[in-house]
Amino acid sequence: MEERRVRVLVVVSVILLLLTGQATAKSFSDCYKGCVILCTISHPKSALSCAFKCLKDCIFNSNSLLDSFGVQQTDAHNLCTLNCAYPTCTSVSSTDNPREKKVSSCVNKCSNGCSEKNSKLQ
Repeated sequence: MEERRVRVLVVVSVILLLLTGQATAKSFSDCYKGCVILCTISHPKSALSCAFKCLKDCIFNSNSLLDSFGVQQTDAHNLCTLNCAYPTCTSVSSTDNPREKKVSSCVNKCSNGCSEKNSKLQ
């Protein structure tokens, strides 16, 4: 009887961990920081191309940019955000210090601007 309870508890724990892992969205900051570190290690002389690659990858990452209701942004919105963020936000970051929180804040401002622009078109 005791062994059965332990099994049930283990199964329930594993299911909860799996559900929690799927519900947890990877933030833009985490995505960008990890991407910049890996990219600059593998391509040490391409800081600008790493910044662009990581902006693109993390903006279009399915877990990065969610609106205030937790809804995934559309590709058109993400493209608008990237078009704003590339010239504006890449100068904040460097190979020595990704400054992921400042880049994230900058990208969020771009995303909000794209949301406002989109709402005026509708």
